[in-house]
Amino acid sequence: MYMCSVDGCISYKFSSVEEESSSYHDYQEIRMQEHVQKLGIGYIPRSVWVVLERDLVDSCKAGDDVIVTGIVRQQWKSLNSGSTC
Repeated sequence: MYMCSVDGCISYKFSSVEEESSSYHDYQEIRMQEHVQKLGIGYIPRSVWVVLERDLVDSCKAGDDVIVTGIVRQQWKSLNSGSTC
């Protein structure tokens, strides 16, 4: 029987996931913003959400200057079931 290892948790409802059949991988969502120094006076910097996957996870932290090359996709479905797009 499996038991939750978090203090105060009394849950026993766990199921085993076969590693070969799972398609889980690491991901991280970051918000990338334009450089404020490169904008004219009175302009608000635009931002876009970027999803980092697999080996790119934790490759940058808040405040880092990054250049991102990738594929832009519109997300029509939410990542979590039951939440809005």
